[in-house]
Amino acid sequence: MTIPPNIDNHIVKLANSLSQHVDEETRAKILEGSEQITTATGPTKKARWVIGAMERMEALVDEGTRINIMEGCNCAKEGRIQKGKELLKKASDLDEFVEMLGQAHIVGSRLERKGDVIYSYYNRCYCGLVNKSQEKIPLTYCYCSQGYARKMFEGIFEKPVRVELLQSVVNGAPECKFAIYLQP
Repeated sequence: MTIPPNIDNHIVKLANSLSQHVDEETRAKILEGSEQITTATGPTKKARWVIGAMERMEALVDEGTRINIMEGCNCAKEGRIQKGKELLKKASDLDEFVEMLGQAHIVGSRLERKGDVIYSYYNRCYCGLVNKSQEKIPLTYCYCSQGYARKMFEGIFEKPVRVELLQSVVNGAPECKFAIYLQP
């Protein structure tokens, strides 16, 4: 399947991540209709396509593979990781770091720490592909944000962490919530 030049960047990331985890036939089934989702496509049509793609993925792919696919679509940027590292160096301890990181809004609208777990909260969805949707988006889609949090925290701490998606705004929760386990 060839990706048209004006296709939405989120779809390109999904297509590339699918290529790494499933065969071409499964990839094509999940991406069905994606060539119509361009940078000019309206938010309702984008959201409806995402819902269909996630439903197809849930029917065709096991949960672990779905998580890996969607985590691979994350949009973590090196500059944000570097900003987080700078804050970590400035902080006198982990609690101060969590407070500073929360104020910077790099990995959430607010953060809180309970032992070896940092909870990251978002009061809204920041994904331009689905954040204007009035329909519920399957939770599978939000594993992309789980991948974002994992990449950010692993980059900042320079060690593996485990991240768990606990709830999502676009799936009907009042806010998104992730648990970042510093001792994976």
